[in-house]
Amino acid sequence: MAEAAARSKKISDEAVKPTIGILSIGEMGLGIAKLLISHDYTVTTCTARRSQTTRSRIKSASIQGYDTDAEFVGNSDIIFSIVPPRDAVATAKRVAKAAQSETAIEARAARTATSADRLLYIDMNAISPLTSQRIAQIFEPARPPRPAPPPRRLSLIERISSFASHQSAPASPTNTTDAPPLLPLPPPPRPAIPISYLDGGIIGGPPHLSNTSSSSADTSTWTLPSIIVSGPPSATTSPSLPPSLQTLLNISIISPTIGHASTLKCSFASLTKGLTAIATLSFTTAHSQSPTLLPHLLDHLEQYAPSLHNFLVPSLSRMPPKAYRWIDEMHEIGQTFSAPVDQYGGGFGSSSSGTPSAADGNNSTATNDRVGQRLFDAIANVYRIVNQAQTVS
Repeated sequence: MAEAAARSKKISDEAVKPTIGILSIGEMGLGIAKLLISHDYTVTTCTARRSQTTRSRIKSASIQGYDTDAEFVGNSDIIFSIVPPRDAVATAKRVAKAAQSETAIEARAARTATSADRLLYIDMNAISPLTSQRIAQIFEPARPPRPAPPPRRLSLIERISSFASHQSAPASPTNTTDAPPLLPLPPPPRPAIPISYLDGGIIGGPPHLSNTSSSSADTSTWTLPSIIVSGPPSATTSPSLPPSLQTLLNISIISPTIGHASTLKCSFASLTKGLTAIATLSFTTAHSQSPTLLPHLLDHLEQYAPSLHNFLVPSLSRMPPKAYRWIDEMHEIGQTFSAPVDQYGGGFGSSSSGTPSAADGNNSTATNDRVGQRLFDAIANVYRIVNQAQTVS
């Protein structure tokens, strides 16, 4: 009987499609929104502080826009944070603050098509695992102060001694003026929509229909990125994150630990975007020496490293509009590689106790702790120069 009830609840949960909130509707957010809407999901976003161009894009995509964070949070079941890395923490704080507003609480209470008790927030940004941990702490409920330990029981001798001293002491007049003032009780925690947090990342480009497809409702016709997620099972299973949604969006649960998805994302991006930055230096150096050198470099790449040639040439042509986002992403990757090993570090940091990691070799711990950060700070400067050149032009 219990198994039948559990199966019935699972079917019921799966029948109720969660409303997906997306912050914000950029290229990736819009692609995910279009995929969801084509499969009859309701997608929401917040239009506050958005340009008229973005508002028009939201409306044309049939995304439900709300004017305030509170309305947006109260009418969403799952929120995807897809913003530039520099905005990841601020976006989480916005959602946490909005979840405490009466408007959001009342909006969620009034909704009947909600399959999960808690709002689910998934950070899909290119951030370090340490930044992801900071965001997880934003959504942790405030812990009440630890109660004072009970008074120690006096021994029999101590009780007799205390009684005797009270009997022999002269009575003193009551003086209430010397009594310490009563401290006010701390205010009770503000009610809020409970929020579960998952660490995530997106590897690949935005979802889009394949050139040969004619139906947007057929999942097989969409080209999808890989969405990787890590976090506690309570947040990665139905009804919080229904299996049907995981299948549709190509979501993989890789670990129960917050930070592992961000580590995988940063490790992948360090190879692709790091190599693109090195290619930028390589190609511009060859061209600056002589305009005839770059064609020779490309010819040799095509002949002796065709896979590298086929990756770098289109990557460089697509990179400039994204350079501004990649500046902070490179700093986050550097932080990932330089963190202590037992705090999701990349192997070049020491342990949190100061013990050198296996990668330290004979070099000083202080030098190795910063090697990843220094390397990707330099790569960030490459993208900063590209972005500045774009702005000037």
